[in-house]
Amino acid sequence: LFFYKEFIYDLDESLNALNNSINQHENELNAQMEVLRQKLYLHLSILLGATLIICGLIAFSVTRRGIKIGEELAYQAEHDTVTHLLNPRGFEREIAEHPQGTLLSLELDHFKLVNDLCGHAASEELLAELALRLLKNTPSNTLRARVDGAIFTLFFPRLTEQDSLSAAQKILASWQKAPFTWEGRVFSLNASIGIAESAPGLDCRELLSRADSACTIAKERGNGQIVSYREIDQRHEQLQAQMSWASKLPPMLEDDRFVLFYQKMEVLQLELGHPEHAEILLRAIDEDGKIVAPGL
Repeated sequence: LFFYKEFIYDLDESLNALNNSINQHENELNAQMEVLRQKLYLHLSILLGATLIICGLIAFSVTRRGIKIGEELAYQAEHDTVTHLLNPRGFEREIAEHPQGTLLSLELDHFKLVNDLCGHAASEELLAELALRLLKNTPSNTLRARVDGAIFTLFFPRLTEQDSLSAAQKILASWQKAPFTWEGRVFSLNASIGIAESAPGLDCRELLSRADSACTIAKERGNGQIVSYREIDQRHEQLQAQMSWASKLPPMLEDDRFVLFYQKMEVLQLELGHPEHAEILLRAIDEDGKIVAPGL
């Protein structure tokens, strides 16, 4: 029994020692695990931070690229690809911000001849060259656009029609004095120009229409002509007035609304035997019984 008790005691001591050893190793392992865990967290934090930085750089690059593409698309939507001037859409948007000024419509004469003889590349080169001449010979605040073919429009903010006429003459001279050369062929340059001045209540499209009408009249008159819409507008009013009277005269004849006036004519130096003279004038009476002015 004594021997058995000693054996139990020794066994218990051995188990305690083994348990302590196990606990010690467990603590050491836990400590090592904690170190490894902290290292892992550190590496994960570094990896996560690097990933966020990379994602941020990618997002910034994509955003910047998107902004650049958006700006390019916006530019292309409002600019001509050949001359890099404004296109009609961009021109109308810009001109809406300038209520006062004068608009010029310029059309190169015989542009089709260059295109037919030398091809599309030559015509594009000519258009680009004309655009450069417009940039050089107009103020910096001028709005410049290519409308179609070899038709350009210019808007001079806060510039009177008379000053715009001088500007048009300068542009025309710059085109005329320097011919266009392509593969040994020389083409003289000339243009027809129409001018229209903005007015209160006149929108952009009506202003463009007036300048186009004046340009059309300039083309009909021959190469290198400059015509103001004011000139053709006055002529238009005269034609309208004449047409109006042409319709009024027959009823006036039927209603007997014409009267005669007698105006005696006197000589400056009285001579014996000089006969008397008189001028008979015809006047019309309007519907209110008033005499119509002779000028009308």
